[in-house]
Formats: sequence, C-alpha cells, structure tokens
Amino acid sequence: MSPDVSLSNFKFNITVENRFDSSNKLVFAIVNVEIKTENLAHTLGSVSVSCFYHMSNYDDIIEVKEKISSLPPLLRETINSVSISTTRGVMFSIFKGTILHNALLPVVDPKQFNEMHK
Repeated sequence: MSPDVSLSNFKFNITVENRFDSSNKLVFAIVNVEIKTENLAHTLGSVSVSCFYHMSNYDDIIEVKEKISSLPPLLRETINSVSISTTRGVMFSIFKGTILHNALLPVVDPKQFNEMHK
C-alpha cells in the first residue's frame, strides 16, 4: 500500500445473494462486502457473511418458476436488511484492532439490491 492511501474514508462494494433450500425450508442471504480506498484504487479487505432463515410456511411464500426460486419483494427487502445489519456487526467484531477498525458499513437501502439467487 502506498503512503498516500487514506484510511479514513472507505468505499464499499456490497452485494446480496439469496439462496434457497426447500427440503429444510431455509432461505439464505449471503452478504459480500469489499472494502476499498476512497479512490477505489486499493482493496483493503473483504468479508462474506451467510445468514439463514427458517420459513415454516416456505411452500406458501417461496415462488418457484422454471426451477428458480424467489422471495416476495417485501420479504426479500426485510431479509436483506437484517442480513446487512448482521454483517455490519460481524465486520465491527472481526476488524477490531486492525486498519479496518473504522470501516463502518453505512446504512443502505435494501431496495437497491436486485434479486440475485441460486
């Protein structure tokens, strides 16, 4: 890392992927965060956090079309929001005492994440 790299302003690339396990009635939200320098020239770190949720009424709420599962939009936004918040806490814990200690994930609108699923 060059000496002119600022470690006070971070940029975040955030993606959320939803996955499904119908046999166990589970929905997964996998949050990937890449932490970059302010000018996007250097990647300083990254983290992936998988959050899973049991849906007792899985068959009633998960839509399957041509073998592709999807969540209703409001439920997807809620699950993604909770998962991003969980990731924020995980990041605070794992980066404590490192140069990324102050890389606090900002509040983001879960509606900005298009549906990515497998």
